[in-house]
Parts: sequence; C-alpha cells; structure tokens
Amino acid sequence: MTQRVTEEGNLVQPNGEVLKIGDFSRVQVDVEVSELALANLRVGQLATVRLDAFPNQTYRGQVTRISPAADPTARLVPVEVTIPNSNGRIGSGLLARVSFENDASRAVVVPETAVAEQGSRGAGGQGGREAGGQQNRQGTLFVVNGGEGGKITVTDRTVTLGERANGKVEILSGLKPGERFVARSGKPLKNGETVGLSIISESQGEQ
Repeated sequence: MTQRVTEEGNLVQPNGEVLKIGDFSRVQVDVEVSELALANLRVGQLATVRLDAFPNQTYRGQVTRISPAADPTARLVPVEVTIPNSNGRIGSGLLARVSFENDASRAVVVPETAVAEQGSRGAGGQGGREAGGQQNRQGTLFVVNGGEGGKITVTDRTVTLGERANGKVEILSGLKPGERFVARSGKPLKNGETVGLSIISESQGEQ
C-alpha cells in the first residue's frame, strides 16, 4: 500500500478509491546524463546500479525511458533505469549510482580545463577552451599516480579529443574510465613531477 485514500467508516461511492497499491517488485531509478553521453544510450540498455544504503551489493537493471527533452538550464537529460526489488528492501528516496554497460558509452568526458591542445602549455592550457573547434585533435592531460600515503606524481598523456559541450570535452582515446587526472592546476606541470593535494584531480567513473 502506498496511500490510504479514505478512512475506515467513510462512505465510498461505487468504483471509488480506497487504497493505492504500488508494485515494489521493481524500482525505478532516475538519473540525469549529459548531452555528450546521450548518444551512447538506448532503451533496453543494461546498467549497473549501486545504492549507498547497501554498499556491498550491486543491482543489474535496464534503461526503460529516455526523456525527449533536456533540462533547459543544466542541459541534462533525465533517464529512467529499472532494477529488480524482489525482496522489497529498496525503498524510495535512496541515493543511487548508475553506470551504463555499453562499450560505446564508456567514452571519457573531462573538463576542458584539464586538457591542453598540443602546442599549449600545461594542464588547463587555453587551447582546450576553444569551443566548436575542429574535432579529433590531439591534446595533453596529466594523469595522477600514487596516493594513499605515498607520494603523488603526474604523468603527461597524449589523448585524442572529440566533441565539446558545456565546458566539457570528450576523450576518444588515451584515458580510461576510473583513471585520475588533473582537472585544474595553478601552475604548469611537468612529466613525473611530484604534486601536493592542492592539485584538483578527478576520476572518470560512474555517471
């Protein structure tokens, strides 16, 4: 039961509602994706869902709906993913993390400030800010190595650049999902340089 429409003792007209009953054998997960990722999604596509409430368990689901319209401000597109809930443990309002299982959708998208066009200087070079420029150019970003008590170094990596939109650029090759990279640096970086935690880094992971 999701809602009691009337109380005990009240008069109910023929065909009137008494209770609203929901089917919790399946749960709908709402997620928003960027315009760049949208081209790699389709209804029926498999997805992996992790819930913060159950950190040691993963759920396999499917994309059941892709909204035809994006949010006019954030430019994000709502996508619905349905996962099984046969034991009824999953309730509404839980935080979910979704990754879509499609090789094509594993394209990496990074901030433009992380990439310097070849010929520019350091992470966040101005060449990476050219909107609407020629696609499939080569660029350089810095991958973060180490951490967890050890020294942190950076390695420059040549990458192939794809589409640009909303301050983001697609990396067609050269960076794998899950790898950490320098999103922005206040100074030019060198290959193999040891850096501090003040460097702002990100990782390409789940959507």
